Amino acid sequence: MRLLVALTQALPDDQRAPWVVRIQEQIERIGHQHGSWWQQQATRIPSSVAIEGHRETAAKQLKSILQSAQTSLETGDYQAAADGFETAAAIAEAQQLKDLRRSCVISGSQALEKLGHHDAAAKRQLTIANAQPNHRASASVHLRGCWNLGQADEPDDNQLTTALEQHLQTWPDSPTRATAEQWLANQQLKSGLREAAALTASNRHNQAVAILRTLATQHPEDSKVLLQLARSETQLALSPVGGSDESINRSLKRWRGIAKRLKPESDPWFEAKLSIAKLLHASESPQPARQLLDYLKALPGGWRESAFASEFDSLDRKIAP
Repeated sequence: MRLLVALTQALPDDQRAPWVVRIQEQIERIGHQHGSWWQQQATRIPSSVAIEGHRETAAKQLKSILQSAQTSLETGDYQAAADGFETAAAIAEAQQLKDLRRSCVISGSQALEKLGHHDAAAKRQLTIANAQPNHRASASVHLRGCWNLGQADEPDDNQLTTALEQHLQTWPDSPTRATAEQWLANQQLKSGLREAAALTASNRHNQAVAILRTLATQHPEDSKVLLQLARSETQLALSPVGGSDESINRSLKRWRGIAKRLKPESDPWFEAKLSIAKLLHASESPQPARQLLDYLKALPGGWRESAFASEFDSLDRKIAP
């Protein structure tokens, strides 16, 4: 607070107005956070440092702020560091010290990261990088901003996707490209899975399956994609609209391939076996389904301890021995 007042007094008269506003905001913030007594003390600071403000030059005071902010950053006092760098950045901007302002913004964003204020850190990093795209460090700073977007408490997937696409357009030859491409692919995968789940929930299985098949082509080894695709294809195959020998056989092939990769008698393995039994039963070939259920029953634990026990029991009652 004292440094802020001192710097304001050291500035030319025609540059002081926005800093007076900052001082008043800081005084009000102190009152909200610490009570009226501390607010009264804070209002006395401007007059108490008036003489000091005229003794020191703005350059010396700016150097002092930067040294203090850097020390705070190194010692883990991240809030003090963030506040210090923000003040220094604003003063550097007023004095048209472009490179210094950039450095202060980036250092301040590092402190905000440490505080868990990822949205604020991302905003600063993306803005400063976009303002000077030709700066040698801008691609790295922008990618860090993208990372912070993904770490926010409530990430905005559309905003992150847009930022990553912009990164690739702005810095196509940067060493950061491979990382940005991977992040973008992951983001598109996540969005696709969520969209498919929403379609499945609304019984729009054909559309869900179409999205998931595209994702499976792009990510042939992704277990989440393959599992969700198998589930959606099964729901479609067992529905009155989508059921056919072709769709049932396709689903059977999908689940059998998945089951081979799973640990026997694990819950995912039992889900695969249950789906296979349901599809076999739907194919009007009850005997293979009966044989599979008898095999599963004969296992030491059977399906009794699995998460799908009730569904197995229901299907077991439907298919006569």
